[in-house]
Amino acid sequence: METLLAMLLMFMVLIPARKVYGDTTVKVAKGKKCVHPPIGIKCYSKPGDGCWPSGDDWEGLNKTLNGNLKDPVNPISACFKPAGETDAMSKEREAECSQQLQDFKSDPYWVRKHSGLTQSAGQVGAWNSTESVKVVEARTVAHIKTAVDFARKHNMRIVVKGTGHEYNGRSNAPDSLLIWTYHMSEIIFHDQLSWDCPACKDEKVTSVTVGAGVVWGDIYAAANRKNLYVQGGTCPTVGVVGFTLGGGIGIWSRKYGLGSTNLLQATVVTADGDIKRASKVENPELYYALRGGGFGFGIVADMTIRTHPSPKQVILVKGDISTYCESSFKKLLAHFFTIYKEDLVGPHWGDYARVKVPGKHSGEKYKWVLSINMKAVDISLETAKREWASFIRFVSIGDLSHMYKFEKSKYDVLKFLTMPGNTFWSRANPGTVPTLQDEFEPHAAYNWGTELDKGSEQFKYWLQFGTRNLRNDQILTDPTTGADKLITFFKELGDLPSTARLSMVFKGEDNIFNCASNELANTPMARMNESFAMIWAWVGVRRFHPDIPISLQKDSKNTTYTEIKDEFCKGNSLEACPASKKVQKAFQKFREATPGAGSYFNIADYFEKDFKEAFWGKEIYKKLRKLKDKYDPHGLFYCHHCVGSEDWEYKSEKLCKKGPANEETAQKAPTPNNEEL
Repeated sequence: METLLAMLLMFMVLIPARKVYGDTTVKVAKGKKCVHPPIGIKCYSKPGDGCWPSGDDWEGLNKTLNGNLKDPVNPISACFKPAGETDAMSKEREAECSQQLQDFKSDPYWVRKHSGLTQSAGQVGAWNSTESVKVVEARTVAHIKTAVDFARKHNMRIVVKGTGHEYNGRSNAPDSLLIWTYHMSEIIFHDQLSWDCPACKDEKVTSVTVGAGVVWGDIYAAANRKNLYVQGGTCPTVGVVGFTLGGGIGIWSRKYGLGSTNLLQATVVTADGDIKRASKVENPELYYALRGGGFGFGIVADMTIRTHPSPKQVILVKGDISTYCESSFKKLLAHFFTIYKEDLVGPHWGDYARVKVPGKHSGEKYKWVLSINMKAVDISLETAKREWASFIRFVSIGDLSHMYKFEKSKYDVLKFLTMPGNTFWSRANPGTVPTLQDEFEPHAAYNWGTELDKGSEQFKYWLQFGTRNLRNDQILTDPTTGADKLITFFKELGDLPSTARLSMVFKGEDNIFNCASNELANTPMARMNESFAMIWAWVGVRRFHPDIPISLQKDSKNTTYTEIKDEFCKGNSLEACPASKKVQKAFQKFREATPGAGSYFNIADYFEKDFKEAFWGKEIYKKLRKLKDKYDPHGLFYCHHCVGSEDWEYKSEKLCKKGPANEETAQKAPTPNNEEL
């Protein structure tokens, strides 16, 4: 009997206990210990680990949060099969999925309103948009602190989502705790903050404090009513906090500075759970890191940002000039760079020009096209036309004018349109289209027409995505050589189902906001005083996710999986697409042709090889790394290509700190969420 009892007890020990959290059953291995700081996080915990929260742990967290711990809400839940389900979808569910996918086209704010998934669906070989295990619907800074303390106790990976408008998968991760800041939507304007600039005694500084869930569409609408302007992002769906932490390059950064330069103060929860206020007079080192140092120094609850008088007038300049001949296009581009250098480099002009190469996918089968889409603030219409006069003459009556085509009459090369400055970021702008919006968000009634007509970024699955910030000496010093460099790059990119874009947002006044000097404004990703433009090139499948049946994702009005796979990828899978590899190779050659040019943290190539140099430069990175070690010494706030991320690697499907014991056994995660650090 005693032998039988002993055998029974031994058998019971060998059977792992099972505990339940939410709707998921998780094995919890007995005998495993949870290692906490000060020993430090070795690996982020996963279900079954000793640190993984039990059902009681989750219940306790929810009580502390006053019921604000939730399961993630997936806005296209009908499109995903539940785990283990093998039956075909019903017709009813297929119809529901199709409608949910269409909501991404009709309402660009749709993803923001749901805690599950992100605006981009992922990138081939990099990451897939993935739900977290649980969501803290943060409504106060105390909620953020509680979530940070809980994650630290259980060695859980934290991700933060304000809006989900992000390209490198930093706001989602499997087996993570999501802090969702959507409900932190306060917007409070201030007449003056005396602590901001004590050296500028005669300057009156106005500002606005915004919660971490605010997007630029929110704040533009509020500022318009007060005849104020806040330096922000082009897309109204972009979150204020993420934009600012990543540097914050906007249309009129020449005149108003980077978004990060306009940051005056932030309320932050650091990895130790402390709530800090960061400004140049309180926690100035943390303030330094928040102004362009990327994510991972703490979780921001609110920001106070400088406001400016609204521009009295905005001038829009648009036009498409095309030619069938590469040599004449090269001269066109060189002349554009010449007049840009002579007349348009200054604080008033901004926005972008696009380049289309001949090809089926570009929409221009035989033509090269330069598409101008520039804006100016606070200059007269006469001044604007005078500054473009040389370009118009070159195209319309120059020696090569017979080679160029444009939309209307011979002398209507460009269209000029004026509008009041406080209506530019609104439905009154002719470049916008209406969107669906609910009664709680009447300001979300618009987005840029191209975003909705083409669905260019609504739940897009990227094959390649990258940016390069070009210095003046690489393009403008010799416009002909600069044009040649870019055309070589465009040709090597090949026939993309997208366009290459030059964002003309740099080279403003050298003394922008001396009182708000920001060393991080002159890193490789920005270099406000010596950069020419940021070039973008990307290709992806619209409204597509690899885990959704392909038959449900087709849309004849947009780029489909079939078109990309069969035509662009020559019948190969997305993972093996030769054209995608061609884009990657073209970017690498362009890096070699433009040494020292950087890449923008917020819109960067996921596979940027030397992100430290490309984003910040090695000397500034050293400063940022010291601050990372000070405010997050154990790596609680990991994110891809953020400061300190080089310390991490995947080992046996877990994200772990590198170390002597890991070096020989480290391996890449065998899923598309593999992050190459």
